[in-house]
Amino acid sequence: MITSHSARLIASLDKQLGDPRDPAAPGSRERALHDDEQAAFPQTLYTALDAWGLHHHYVPRRLGGQFHSFEELLALTRVVAQRDLTAAIAHAAVFLGSAPVWLGGSDDQQRRLARLVLDGGAVAFGLTEEAHGSDILASDTHARLADDGGFVIDGRKWLINNASRSTAALVFARTRPEGGPRGFGLFLLDKRALDPGSFAPLPKLATHGIRGADISGFTLRAARVPESALVGPAGGGLDLALKTLQVTRTLCAALALGSAQSALKLTLDFALGRQLYGRSMLTLPAVRLALVESFVDLLVCDAVGRVAARGLHVAPEQFSSWSAVVKYFVPATLEQAVRRLAGVMGARHFLRQGPEGLFQKVLRDNALIGMFDGSAAVNLQSIAAQLPFLLKAGEGGEDPRRASLFDLSANLPAFDASRLALFDHGADLVVGAPPPAGMPASAAPLLAQEAEALAALRREVAALRDQPGAMKASAAMFRHARAYCDRHAAAACTQLWAANAPRLDPLVTDGHALVLALRRLSGLPLDEGNASFAPVYETMLEWHRRGGAALGFSHF
Repeated sequence: MITSHSARLIASLDKQLGDPRDPAAPGSRERALHDDEQAAFPQTLYTALDAWGLHHHYVPRRLGGQFHSFEELLALTRVVAQRDLTAAIAHAAVFLGSAPVWLGGSDDQQRRLARLVLDGGAVAFGLTEEAHGSDILASDTHARLADDGGFVIDGRKWLINNASRSTAALVFARTRPEGGPRGFGLFLLDKRALDPGSFAPLPKLATHGIRGADISGFTLRAARVPESALVGPAGGGLDLALKTLQVTRTLCAALALGSAQSALKLTLDFALGRQLYGRSMLTLPAVRLALVESFVDLLVCDAVGRVAARGLHVAPEQFSSWSAVVKYFVPATLEQAVRRLAGVMGARHFLRQGPEGLFQKVLRDNALIGMFDGSAAVNLQSIAAQLPFLLKAGEGGEDPRRASLFDLSANLPAFDASRLALFDHGADLVVGAPPPAGMPASAAPLLAQEAEALAALRREVAALRDQPGAMKASAAMFRHARAYCDRHAAAACTQLWAANAPRLDPLVTDGHALVLALRRLSGLPLDEGNASFAPVYETMLEWHRRGGAALGFSHF
C-alpha cells in the first residue's frame, strides 16, 4: 500500500524536482522544453533524480536497495513523468535493464549489478533489432561457446534506450542456430570489461518525441564474455525476457499517467485564464466536455494501473495477460485524452515557446509510450490468445487474494518472481470479482449493463473458439480483446471504489466519478445533462486548485 512512509517519499521526490514554474528548478517546464528543443539529454533532472536516490528504489532491499513495492515504484515514476517524460523513461530504463537479473540471475550476478546500479550506473536492455522489431525470435545476434570457455557474441542491437550511456547491458542472443523457445539466452555485459573494439555504439536516432533520450544501439563484434555472464539457465533467455516484460509493461502505466496528468494541468492552466467572445473559455460546453472526459479517463487509468501494480504482488501468475491489458489500455486511452486536450488548447498546442510551449512536447512524448515494451497489436494478440481461460464461465466466487488486491490499506505480500508464468490459465481475478455491496444507486444500471456486456463477451468468445483457427488472428479477435480491456477497467474502478470509499476524499465518495467512468467504458456519452457531470467537473477544478499533483480514485 502507499503507506505514510511512501507518501513522504513521493512528496520528497516532488520537492526535489522543485516548482515546475521556476526556471532554476531541475524539474521545471522551461528546462524540459529547452532540453527538448536542443535534443539534449535531460542531465540536470537526471542528476537530481540520482541525488535524491531514485535508482536505489530499483534494487531489492536484500541487495542493499530500497525497493518496497511495485505500487510505490509506480507512484515515484509517475512523479518524474509529470515533469519530463524523457528523463522518466531514461531513468526507468535502468530498472528495465536490471529486472531480468533480479528475476532470474545468480546471487553473484545480482550482487554485482546491485553495486553498479546503487553507484549510479545506467543499464540498457538490448532486446530488439532493426530488421526484426518485436519479433525477437528472429534475432540475428548470436552467442556461441568459446573453445576456452565463456561465450563470443556477435550482432547488432537497435532502438535501445541508454545504449551509449549505460555501463552494463543485458543482451538477448541466439544460443542455438535454429533458435526456438529454448534457443536464446540473456547475457549481462559489463561494457568496461569488454575487449576494445568488440563494442561499438551506433549513432543517436532522431525521434519525434523524447528527443533528448539516448535512443540508439550498439554492435558487438566477437565480444568475449565469461560463462558467468549468462543470466538464468541455458536456453532460458526467451522465458526470462517475456517475464521481464510482464513487469515493465505494467509499470509503463506510470509513464502514461504522469504525462497525461501534466497535459491536463497545462490545459487547465490555459483554459482558466483564457477569454473567448467576452467570456471565460470554460463557459463553452465543448471545452468542459473535453476536460471532463480526459479527467475521467485519467481516473480510470489510475485504477487500472494501481490495481495492476498491487496485482504483481498478489497474483503474478496472471501477468502474461494482465500486463498486456495494462500496456494496451492505459497508453491508448491516455494518448486519446491528450489529443482531446490539444483540441482545447487550439492553436496554442503548436507553440514551442511561452507558457503553453511544453504541451507540444508532452503530446509528442506521450504518443511513444504505446510503442515500446510491446505495441498495441502485440498486446491485443496476447490477450486474445488467453481469452478462453480469462473468461471462464462460472468464475467470480470469493477469493481471499482480492482483499489485499483492492483494499489500499491492506499490506501486500512480497513479490515472488517464481510465480510469473508465460500463459495465464486462470480466470481474471479482477474481471471475475463478484459485484460489491454498497454501491451508489446511480451506478446500479451501469453495473447491470457491465454484467451483461461481460456475459455477451463470454458467449462470443466461446462461439469463436469453436471455429478452427479463429482465435489465432482475426478482426473479431482484436475486437474482443479490446472489449475485454474495457471490462477489466470497469471492474478495477468498481472494486477499487467499493473497497476504499470510506477512506477516500469526500470529493469522490459520492460515486459521481465512478458513474462517469462506467459510462465512458460502456461507450455511453458524457453530457451536462447527466447528474454526475457537474460534480465531477467541480472535482476536477478542485484537484487543479490543490496543485494538480496526485490524481485518481485512490489519490484524493
